Amino acid sequence: MNKQRVLFLALFLVLVSFSTGYAAEPTTTQINVITLEQAKSLVKENSRSLKKYQINVDKAKYQEQQANYDYYDAIDKYNGEDYSKIESASDNIDNAENNYDDAIKDEENYLKQIDYLVEEIYTSLLNQEETMLLLKKEYELRQNQLNVERQKLALGTSSQYEVDELSASLNTLNKKIIDQTNSIQTNKGQFNDMMGRSYNDELQIAPFEVSTTVELPEYETLLSNVTSSYDLLSRLKRDLKDMEDELDYDEDDFDYYEYLVLRQEIKSKELELADEKNNLNEIVNNLLADLTSKQQDYQLASTNCLNAQKSYDWAKKRYELGQLAKLDLLESELNFLNAKNQRISAGNALYLSQGKIRLAAEGILVN
Repeated sequence: MNKQRVLFLALFLVLVSFSTGYAAEPTTTQINVITLEQAKSLVKENSRSLKKYQINVDKAKYQEQQANYDYYDAIDKYNGEDYSKIESASDNIDNAENNYDDAIKDEENYLKQIDYLVEEIYTSLLNQEETMLLLKKEYELRQNQLNVERQKLALGTSSQYEVDELSASLNTLNKKIIDQTNSIQTNKGQFNDMMGRSYNDELQIAPFEVSTTVELPEYETLLSNVTSSYDLLSRLKRDLKDMEDELDYDEDDFDYYEYLVLRQEIKSKELELADEKNNLNEIVNNLLADLTSKQQDYQLASTNCLNAQKSYDWAKKRYELGQLAKLDLLESELNFLNAKNQRISAGNALYLSQGKIRLAAEGILVN
């Protein structure tokens, strides 16, 4: 190989190596942050629970088609004598149509409910992570206290009992941190699975602004919306009407005792309907009371947090001036973080309470 070809080959290899190395070098670190709205979208796309509802809809549709096929098949085979087979096939169509309608409604209701389910999990994770920060800060404080107490013990101004007590509390805190870490990892893994991600994918969720402007609906307005939209009431009314129609249509065909039994079943269904209507009154009352209570909790937590922050800011200034010990500063910071944690938790609880009322107005009741 001549010198020119050797030089050309060497230059080529250097350029390739340089180019390849540059392309493979990571330029930025990807932070996998999921917002609340992204989480809702991903769960709707990947939820196995939602897919089960969709499967039920398809199954009910095929059963309705089968019922129609059987009905027309019975008509084709009718010989003028046994009409009961056609009546039975007709009843099957009615049942299949009701089942299909119910399956569609169940899917629609679950789709509406998914957003709230995601909000529950999402806010729970945010609360857990805030609690983790609080635990770690408390651990730092107790560790400093333990170090000071050990120094005092060496100088003879403390006791082994005091040191052991602080050491035990530190171990307890450490266990809480470990348990909280495991709980967060488990909940994030389950949440990843709901969103169609791998169970162990790194997951960071972004805090979101909670609306604390509460519009408390009128009791009668909310009750009217819930009553008109609540699917269980609609089904009970439908079943009651079907029973009454059956009694009117086949009254001459019933024997005496069959007639009496059906009349009692109708009365039982009427009582069931009345009980459910009365139950809605209590549910609506509790929803409104819960929202009012959550609003008051948030207002109190906000006031406490503001006061704790002012106290902590003043403690920092005094510490900078040498007027406050580090342990006292950490104690003040811990109080502030605790108040902040309570405010965030109360805000999330208020947010979920508002969500329950929005769903209730659409006829969907969640615990």
